[in-house]
Amino acid sequence: MTRPLREPPPGLPGRTLVLGAGGFLGSRAALWLARTRSTLRLFDLSVDSIPDEVRETPGVEVVHGNLLDATLVASALEDVDTVLHFVSATVPATSVTQVDVELRANVQPTVCLLEAMRTVGTPLVVFPSSGGTVYGDEAPERGFSESSPLRPAGAYGLGKLLIEQILSFYAQSGGPHGLVLRIANAYGPSVHRHSRQGVINAFLDRVRSGEPLRIWGDGSAVRDFVHVEDVVSAISALVRCGARDEIFNIGSGGGRSLRELVDVIRRVTGHRPAIERVEGEWAGVRRSVLDVSKLRSRTGWEPRIGLDEGIAHLWETVSAHDVP
Repeated sequence: MTRPLREPPPGLPGRTLVLGAGGFLGSRAALWLARTRSTLRLFDLSVDSIPDEVRETPGVEVVHGNLLDATLVASALEDVDTVLHFVSATVPATSVTQVDVELRANVQPTVCLLEAMRTVGTPLVVFPSSGGTVYGDEAPERGFSESSPLRPAGAYGLGKLLIEQILSFYAQSGGPHGLVLRIANAYGPSVHRHSRQGVINAFLDRVRSGEPLRIWGDGSAVRDFVHVEDVVSAISALVRCGARDEIFNIGSGGGRSLRELVDVIRRVTGHRPAIERVEGEWAGVRRSVLDVSKLRSRTGWEPRIGLDEGIAHLWETVSAHDVP
């Protein structure tokens, strides 16, 4: 497993349960908590997908199961102070119009989790919503703030907002408390080579394989790219400062077009991959940039890893046949 670009932020107090510990964000959170010797329990449908470094850390507990298994979930919640809920069965591109899929795959399992948390008495769940799909098109110059109008792009964004509302309902009716993170386009080392992970990871995988970069639309779409280590440091800062029942954007605070991203990748890798334009598929919102001033004001957090540095580190990882 690739070493981090920065020293890990402080771990979390008490016992933390990481749901989806084998996925992209979940595995990075698990690595962070294991490296800081936090008291840690991991939950995933496929425990083999959890990084070996984490599973082999003394004292780390691993639970294999499904969120719909109420008995197993209740057992996993025993003596837990914070739940990091990284389980998601869909991604934006594969859940555009299928609201029923979102309800079954993501909303219903989360309700089951919250019911179990309320029964057991677990106080806090941290939920990664989507900063790229809940606000809609055309971010203002400073980016979308947490109070911007909500116009979800596709069923994926709608599902995230439904869960946000459900979390608010539970917090107002006896718990548990929720902390919502509207995360921009996260990238960085992953335990899996998976083309659905995100555009940067997918592009570098294609560069490594000598394939063309597939771009939806004309490449003018703007995204806010944030390194996964910065996401983890934001989670640490928010939980440790006692944030509860609030919503925070997590991003770089700036935007890059897909054309600019290609230029960075060419400069960093020294390769000039061909571009394959894809028409007739959902290209996402036109401009998605997040205003992170609320997070900065509340915790003093700043994104520490610039796009060039982050991509260079990820490219080294990919080139070394480590985790892409």
